[in-house]
Amino acid sequence: MFGSPWLTAGLTVLICVDTVVGSFIVLRNRGFYEELDMEVLFPHLLKVAPQHPELTLWIFVLILLVALFALNTTVCTIDRLYMIFTRRAPLRAVLPQLVHLGFLVALVGHLVGSVDGFRAYGNVAIEGEKVPVPYTEGLYMRLDGVDAEFSRVSGLTGLKVSMTLFEEDSIVYSDEMSINDPLIYRGIAFYYVKHGKTLKGFIMDVDGKRVEVSPDGSFLSPSGRIFYFGKIYSADDGSASAVPFIEVIADSGRRAYLRLIPSSGVELEGTTITLVDYMLVSYGVFTINRDPGIWLIGVGSLLLLAGMVGLVFAREDRRELVS
Repeated sequence: MFGSPWLTAGLTVLICVDTVVGSFIVLRNRGFYEELDMEVLFPHLLKVAPQHPELTLWIFVLILLVALFALNTTVCTIDRLYMIFTRRAPLRAVLPQLVHLGFLVALVGHLVGSVDGFRAYGNVAIEGEKVPVPYTEGLYMRLDGVDAEFSRVSGLTGLKVSMTLFEEDSIVYSDEMSINDPLIYRGIAFYYVKHGKTLKGFIMDVDGKRVEVSPDGSFLSPSGRIFYFGKIYSADDGSASAVPFIEVIADSGRRAYLRLIPSSGVELEGTTITLVDYMLVSYGVFTINRDPGIWLIGVGSLLLLAGMVGLVFAREDRRELVS
């Protein structure tokens, strides 16, 4: 029964019909399916299905039909291979079964990836700082640099993002990625989303001495006084526009407010404090996915490709077509 070619044809038609129906439902409910696409399929699908049966029924029907199609393919392949080996058929007779086997292996890979793994969005890495990789205990990532090339006409024309991975304090992997070329380590894929600059600190002049200070840090004057940065405020300095100010606190407890504009300064406890410049650092935003079935998809794709190439080029009855 499961090896019937009529079952194969019938399932193919039903899968096509169900997919067409699902396509129209997707077009009318894009937000729901965009959210579904951003999660590991089965855990999220089983969670939302009771609330939205009208949007998920076609997916369950498709899963059932594909499962039956896979069973049909498996039975047909086993039957055919048995006949090939018992009758000692030519090796080229195995090629169609190689295509079937590749399809089945890739399908299992997709199933594994739809049940396990994770998808994490909006992961921010500051250049030079180690940050933990989500859902992966003991693994850390560090952004080493962003090399971007821009054109006035085309915008971003080239991008290289350097990243290093650590297990605790030991470097385990280092490589570069680009927009369409993720970094992959142990089945975890790191995809570049965007990058930019963020504030790391300030370059200050303290009575003629230059110091670098983080926004929540402290600094020492040449006379030995200690100063701290406090809160950042936004206020009107009389220029009819809001200007950011940062609170400067002396070790005596006295406070002053420094405009966060280069060359602005204040005097506090007999010490002249001037903002020289900002310290900016690159940051990157990444999507991090783990698909434990990706290697099965790769193996299945190679098997399918090998079978298809063999069917095209390894036939004994090849003839040159001439017009």
